[in-house]
Amino acid sequence: LLQADDEGDDQEGEKDPQTFNQIAQLLFTALGRYCAERARSVPMEVAWYKVKESGLVLPKDTISTYLYVVGTMGMGDSFRMTTGEDEKKNSSEASISEEVVTYHDLAMKPTESSISLRVKAFASKGDAKTANELLEAFKKR
Repeated sequence: LLQADDEGDDQEGEKDPQTFNQIAQLLFTALGRYCAERARSVPMEVAWYKVKESGLVLPKDTISTYLYVVGTMGMGDSFRMTTGEDEKKNSSEASISEEVVTYHDLAMKPTESSISLRVKAFASKGDAKTANELLEAFKKR
């Protein structure tokens, strides 16, 4: 009897990752829309870490929504819970906005919005040369 139950669990277990991915995609899509409609970026900060943690591939429309939120509302890194050495290490990491832009550009073609956010990021870091080069490269496309 135990073997029969275990076998049934294995068969269901094979379907669970796909079901989880579908539900997670729906959840992250709904959360992105919520943030965009209500001009709230903090819930998406948490969601972004969960997307990265899970390795989930978001649908293109969801990625575009996330790009819209980071482009219009900006996103801090208020949920980077760091102390001491971790804080120094994380200060050199890309911000959430830059991560979302990179995810967007890898999943789809770069757009004016994504290039604009990249240019702003380089400019805020004082790297005007790279920002200008990026703009010139995008104009040639």
